[in-house]
Amino acid sequence: MRLFILFNILLQAGLGIVLTKKHSLFRRQVSQLPGQLQCIQLVKDPGQYWYIAGETNTGCALFLLGGHDTRLEIEFLDFNIDCESDGLLSIIDGWEMNYELFPNLDDLPRDINKYRYCGLQRPRRKFVSSQNAALINYYTPMKGQGFSIRVKFTNNPFPCNVISIESSGTHTLRNYGLKMNCSISIIYPEVVNVLAVNIGTTSTANSIDFLQRPSWRHTSNEIEQPRNMPSLKFTSKCMTQNGGNYFELKTGDGLDPNYMIHRTKTMCGNYQRRYRPGVLLGCGNSVVRMVSNGDYYNSVTFSYQPATEAEVNSLHAGYC
Repeated sequence: MRLFILFNILLQAGLGIVLTKKHSLFRRQVSQLPGQLQCIQLVKDPGQYWYIAGETNTGCALFLLGGHDTRLEIEFLDFNIDCESDGLLSIIDGWEMNYELFPNLDDLPRDINKYRYCGLQRPRRKFVSSQNAALINYYTPMKGQGFSIRVKFTNNPFPCNVISIESSGTHTLRNYGLKMNCSISIIYPEVVNVLAVNIGTTSTANSIDFLQRPSWRHTSNEIEQPRNMPSLKFTSKCMTQNGGNYFELKTGDGLDPNYMIHRTKTMCGNYQRRYRPGVLLGCGNSVVRMVSNGDYYNSVTFSYQPATEAEVNSLHAGYC
């Protein structure tokens, strides 16, 4: 069952608010514009969007998603969610479903309660996401409350964590020589083919590669004295041979890879041939995750395509 049917947004209910003339005017003006949001909606295009609460109000969610190499910029144009009525709007850097986050807090440490707003004044500061996905949760307790936003997609020169709703494609995860964990979450059962692996073999002290590394600081001595390169072919003995640089394939019905019980062995080394057959990731969410300790320039390239119905049915009952 695809992950999109698992939406379960829980926000607290509250009392009403008396609208001022200013916000009544805003409601009439914005209602003439395109970009009206439904209570639960996925938005993949830049533009202006707005929401005004109707007679029946509940917790709502706006899932925002851009291309793999983009970040999201959110600017509030108007805002009317009263604090005294327990109204609230929050922005999450990434996605959350059923209390599971992507990226999780291990892979992207952050304060998920940092961007929480209420009141009659619009938030002035623009929000910029760390990856191609963001989530706006909001509760507007009385008819006529709402907000309007402008959404932009900006280029991300160093994409790491990615959510993809494209069911097929080719992607490369890179760590840019930094200590960081990167994943792609594909919201479908998939078959993944590993095309190329370079994990735990190219030292960040290599003078040829240092210009590729963001925020790199070096001295002439560091460039002239590269670290020893391990002799490491494609292997599953990553934790003992190169100190915690590896990739793994996972599948499950939630967002957080940490809760996915189905996974391959950790793999690393240098591998440049197509791996056949592909690996079946048969649950609603498929993840390729790469862990890096910052000592190497790591990358893994892979293709993915939808699993067939027969492949998914080949898994035993209760697998997911």
